[in-house]
Amino acid sequence: MAELAELCAAGDLEEARHVASLLHADLGTKLVRYTEALEAHGISRPF
Repeated sequence: MAELAELCAAGDLEEARHVASLLHADLGTKLVRYTEALEAHGISRPF
C-alpha cells in the first residue's frame, strides 16, 4: 500500500495502476483462502 501511495504522490499513475492491480489480485486470493479456512473450522464468515 505504501508503494501505491508513493507512486500516486509522485504522479506515476501508470505504475500505480499496475501495482494496484497486483494488490487487488492478491487480496482476492487471500480472501478466498481465509473464507475456506473459516468454513473448514465451522466458523461463519464475518462478512
